[in-house]
Amino acid sequence: MKRYKLVLLGIVVVAVWVLLGGGMSLYVDALWFDSLGYYGVFETVIWLKFISWMAGFLISVLLLWVNFRLASRRTYEQETWFRQEYLVLGMDEKRSNLFRAGILVLSALFGLLAQSQWLMFAQFRHQVPGGPADPIFGKSLSFYFFDLPVWNFLTGFALALVVFSIAVAAVSYVFHGHLGYSRQLHLTYAARLHLAILVGIGFLIIAVRFYLKRYDLLFSIRDKGVTFGAGYTDIHAWLPVYWIMAGIVLAVAVLFFVSPLFGSLKYALAGIVGFVALYLLSSLYPAAVQMFRVEPNELEKETSYLNYHIQSTLDAYDLRKIETREFTTSGRLDAQALERNETTIRNIRLWDWRPLKDAYGQLQSIRPYYSFEDVDLDRYVIQGSYRQIMLSARELNITQVSEQAQTWINQFFQYTHGYGLCASPVNEVTDEGLPDFFIKDIPPRSTVDLNITRPEIYFGEKTEYPVFIKTRMKEFDYPSGDQNAFTTYAADRGLHIGSFTRKLLFAWELGSFQILFTSNFAPDSRVLLHRVIRDRIRKIVPFLHYDNDPYMVIDGGRLFWIQDAYTTAGRYPYAEPFGRQFNYIRNSVKVVIDAYLGDVFFYVSDPNDLLLGTYARIFPTVFKPMSELRPGLLAHIRYPEDMFDIQREIYCTYHMRDPRVFYNKEDLWSVPHEIYGDTEQAMESYYTIMALPDEDKEEFILLTPFSPKNKNNMIAWLAARSDGEHYGSLLLFQFPKQDLTYGPMQIEARIDQDPQVSQLITLWSQKGSRVIRGNLLVIPIETSVLYVEPLYLQAEKSEIPELTRIIVVYENRVVIGETLKEALDVAVATGPQPRRPITLLPPTPQETSLSPELQSLLQDAVRQFDLSQERLKEGDWTGYGEAQRKLKEILEELSTRTSRGPAPELEPKRGTSNGPE
Repeated sequence: MKRYKLVLLGIVVVAVWVLLGGGMSLYVDALWFDSLGYYGVFETVIWLKFISWMAGFLISVLLLWVNFRLASRRTYEQETWFRQEYLVLGMDEKRSNLFRAGILVLSALFGLLAQSQWLMFAQFRHQVPGGPADPIFGKSLSFYFFDLPVWNFLTGFALALVVFSIAVAAVSYVFHGHLGYSRQLHLTYAARLHLAILVGIGFLIIAVRFYLKRYDLLFSIRDKGVTFGAGYTDIHAWLPVYWIMAGIVLAVAVLFFVSPLFGSLKYALAGIVGFVALYLLSSLYPAAVQMFRVEPNELEKETSYLNYHIQSTLDAYDLRKIETREFTTSGRLDAQALERNETTIRNIRLWDWRPLKDAYGQLQSIRPYYSFEDVDLDRYVIQGSYRQIMLSARELNITQVSEQAQTWINQFFQYTHGYGLCASPVNEVTDEGLPDFFIKDIPPRSTVDLNITRPEIYFGEKTEYPVFIKTRMKEFDYPSGDQNAFTTYAADRGLHIGSFTRKLLFAWELGSFQILFTSNFAPDSRVLLHRVIRDRIRKIVPFLHYDNDPYMVIDGGRLFWIQDAYTTAGRYPYAEPFGRQFNYIRNSVKVVIDAYLGDVFFYVSDPNDLLLGTYARIFPTVFKPMSELRPGLLAHIRYPEDMFDIQREIYCTYHMRDPRVFYNKEDLWSVPHEIYGDTEQAMESYYTIMALPDEDKEEFILLTPFSPKNKNNMIAWLAARSDGEHYGSLLLFQFPKQDLTYGPMQIEARIDQDPQVSQLITLWSQKGSRVIRGNLLVIPIETSVLYVEPLYLQAEKSEIPELTRIIVVYENRVVIGETLKEALDVAVATGPQPRRPITLLPPTPQETSLSPELQSLLQDAVRQFDLSQERLKEGDWTGYGEAQRKLKEILEELSTRTSRGPAPELEPKRGTSNGPE
């Protein structure tokens, strides 16, 4: 007994500890939501969870308790013989209490199961009805999103309750002597009646589940099917099977209901055997239909279902809105065309985000504890011109502070925020091959009309720790020469520390009991929690899916983050799933976060979305119309890259709208590949500013090309528009099928085969330097297509990549130039392609010292290369081949010798070099 009391005491202590900790965390959450103006969300979620749990608990405890009490009735006089025939354990007070406790625990678990579906119940209750009707049952989309999941859950929940009720009743009957076994099962009439009714109810629920299972056919995935969703076999075989099974199960339920009248369960048990046998054989008929009726005439049988599948998939991924146009490469670019498209040319992105991030890190980190997490692309009107720029927030990474400085005080009181950002145009480079900054340094210095007056970043992508503000200790603001500048947070955000009770509360929540003893708190001290922007918005609205790339925007001198959010579902009839994650997606919300204040706002970007409309009914104070977004931020809304990439992958197959073409997979597309660095990879979609065909004004778009499956030519390109009234529009430009347009990998191959480019890369790639081939960009201009690929050079001793050359491919010309303008001028020029020899700067004495033999070989290599270009210009192919052969021998000898010792670093002089065709 003493041990029992100790165990009970231990359980009570643990329960109190857990409840106390949970209660304190809940209170902190309430304070946090209230500080942001979202207490209504917190309150609504708590009530929905509580009501769901309470409903599940009460229903469960009621049913289980009623069945326990029914099974615990005193034995009737006429059944005394049963108690004498069989051993009766009896139900004493202790066992009765254990049963009651077990029922309470089991009911609590059922309550938790119901609580886990709080959002589903809320969607059912507040749903926005409507949406397209499915082609088989005529049910609206809202039925599949909101109604069907609830009915499936409730029938499963009820069936589980019935099963546990049968178990509780059966065990109780055993203890009370109504149920026994001696060579055969024996039941009293009361037990037989009770259990038969429960089993009958169970089979009645199973019959309902077979009825509901018909709707699941619209989401079927079968090995033999040619489509996702119901096909010919599903509708003409499985659907009748489900009706028959529902009827059989209903009949079994009736047999159980009436079996007590016959004094035997044998007919009901026979019904169960028959049901199980038919269930095991139920797949034979659909298999026969598939094999003998469908497969010999598959296209004929499946055509209508293929059409349902194609149209539903286009709807589910918002692809039906794509407008298709023909793009004929009939014209030719010249100097006048380049001048007409000066804005497009000026915004061709020469800097890839990876080398630019490295350059920012090396040139502008200022201190080891600053880092650039990501590089974002956006557009601004700068000095009256529409410009595409790249920018990256300078965030504070406390883990990079020296180990001695990683103290509790520094982590929570001093190192509180990042500072400013770097920004540079996508196409400009200094003479040293480095980014030409629009905004740089600490404090931020701007060379254009883009100024930052509030550069502190308290909320970002790397702000992982909570911090205390408005304390007696000044916060580190930024380094200033040999000294540091300090500041105090100026806004009224965060949670008040206040009393000792609050300190105890935050000490528990943060797991930092130094809070109780520090003397650094002032009367107005506060704590900022959940500062990582994705965690912050996900805590407020956890039922949305969020884009992987939040981006920073400058507006009115302040810094903001914009985060795209999606509504997704997996219950769109006939729609193809994306990676088995979902088969419906909309970019319905734009989230704005103030990097200084931490304020979060959710704006509706797709008011026609059923899911978002339902969420807005559940949480009426959360979502704001896009018209309330400040104009300076509205100008920076863009089509999200994650959404675009999902759509392009789906469209590679589902642009085929003819069921016959789709069935034969005659016109499959794929995302082209490119060479990045020295690795082949799928081409990344990219933002650019350009004038679309037949449009007079340049605009900010997201672009991707397409190639035929298993081929490298380009067949189309897709553009998503982001500006003004055209936001969200998708335009597909298809090349005429009779024309051959080079695709990215074919262009990459031409670049590889160009003698001058390959030789230049070979020289640069000698030990000590690394050549990085950037993203290949496909740039449609008027009725032509340009291809642009930057080259970066990174010395072994330096982590700063330099933008060294730009390759332009147009028609039959591969041109490499020091600047984009040089390369373009040569590429579009008429007449023979001019060529200039490569000039290599000799290394400085500090960089390397070459032996006389290596110096001689290097000079010979340059001499032979220049000679080959002269012979090529003269049309002397024999002389060109001989010079190339000698150059190869010299390079091989140079490679062999440098591999045995330190290699020279070859620094290219920034001059134009244009390779031969």
